[in-house]
Amino acid sequence: MYFIGDIGASKTHIIILSSEYNIIYSNKFINSSVVDFYDIIHSSLVDIQIPLKYALIGIAAPVMSDIIQLTNINWIIDKNKIMELLKCKVDLFNDVYLLTIAIQNLNTKYFYPIQQTIMTSKGIRCTIAIGTGIGVTIEDTELFTIYATESGHTEFLPQFELGLKFSQFIKQNSNYVSIESLCSSIGLKNLIIFFKLNKSFLSEKQIHLINQVDENINFEKLAEYTELYLFIREILIQIIAGFIRNKILELLPKAGIVITGGFGYNLFADHISKQLLRKYLIKNDWTDIIVEETPIFIVNPNDIPTGWIKYVKNLFN
Repeated sequence: MYFIGDIGASKTHIIILSSEYNIIYSNKFINSSVVDFYDIIHSSLVDIQIPLKYALIGIAAPVMSDIIQLTNINWIIDKNKIMELLKCKVDLFNDVYLLTIAIQNLNTKYFYPIQQTIMTSKGIRCTIAIGTGIGVTIEDTELFTIYATESGHTEFLPQFELGLKFSQFIKQNSNYVSIESLCSSIGLKNLIIFFKLNKSFLSEKQIHLINQVDENINFEKLAEYTELYLFIREILIQIIAGFIRNKILELLPKAGIVITGGFGYNLFADHISKQLLRKYLIKNDWTDIIVEETPIFIVNPNDIPTGWIKYVKNLFN
């Protein structure tokens, strides 16, 4: 059997595969509700009697050694301790690196086109994962090499009035305003707090709605407040579109941009979002030619395990 773990900043997803590569166990844990990752391992293996052959684990932190400190929570991940518990070979990767491995192993039916309809297989591809934070990988599709980056922590350069006010608001508590602090789920919380304090940007109806919304609301719950949801959604798309545009002009990713992550999928899920994304990608200058020729796709995060399973299967066949 095979063990797959995706340790995110907020949640951990565990999948256990049979020897025939079928999912026999799948569960998601809220990190704040468990003691540590070893507690999750014990819970996941309660009813599993057959020995494991291999474990593939992604971690929301730089993976530079066998002992990793998670970025957002006070967890230590020790490869040797995991090997003792699972009694099998263990590979540890950065979580977005592991996500990109999954994308490499998905066929084209899993790529939802935002711009262009053909996923080129040659050249540089950039994956942007929008979740609790923002993870970015750069991939050379011809050499099958993946480079995890800290691009989500690059500084935000406001290009519109609301973006300027929003970044100034963030700077009250931090001298550095990253893309991640504006348009990940952390950014959603910051934006809700911002509007509660700066209601001049809102209509009377939106003011009424913002007063009802908890600052810790997630994007799925926010969608119940339709008018406020659409307004905030457009702001986030505007910020993310600027980030994508910068990645295109910086990397010239001929093989395209792939957007995934739970937050990102909800953000781009319907055809209206295609129009919004294009609206903010295009700046009406000569660089638009480069931007328009770059394929942009969404991958539903629910399809990512399919890529992991294929990767594990390929390792042992």
